[in-house]
Amino acid sequence: MNIDSFILIGGRSTRFGSPKALLKLDGRPLLDRTADTIRDALAETRITLVTSGLEQFLGLGTDLPFIFDIYEGRGPWGGLHAALAYARTEWIFVVACDYPFISSDLIKRLTAYIDHELDAIVPIQPDEKVQPLCAFYRVKPCLKIVEDILERNRPTPPLRDIFESVNTRFVKFEELSDLPNAANFFQNINTPGDLDSC
Repeated sequence: MNIDSFILIGGRSTRFGSPKALLKLDGRPLLDRTADTIRDALAETRITLVTSGLEQFLGLGTDLPFIFDIYEGRGPWGGLHAALAYARTEWIFVVACDYPFISSDLIKRLTAYIDHELDAIVPIQPDEKVQPLCAFYRVKPCLKIVEDILERNRPTPPLRDIFESVNTRFVKFEELSDLPNAANFFQNINTPGDLDSC
């Protein structure tokens, strides 16, 4: 199945103080780690960066294409909307750049749940929280819902609210826990302390 992939790099990084896509873990920028992981899992995918503004893209030193949020200042909703609006495939994979421990095994496992009767595939973290920023979305139904939410709501609700309106397959952590390093998949890098603890 041909699936477009999008890496969200447009966060303001207010808690970290610098663009997280450039942060290095084991000598490699988080952006490069994420892109390579996606390529390993989805060999035919087209990877596009989603950014809130040009300043988020400058200095990345990558040849990956990028797009801007269409709805400015709307956080991850804006990033998801831009990805859905730009997609050329029926399904897309969306991931934030600051989850350095997602693996190709995880992405492949989530891909296995894609079904013509579903609109979204989203994993559940070990703490039982939904993780919408490492998930698959069917473009047509999800774009309609996201646009409706962005038009109606300011401020926007938590991103997980989209799953109340589309047919979603929640992948419980127990269905992922056999994968190597599963406990760390959704370890988020928000502060310098988070990076130091990796």
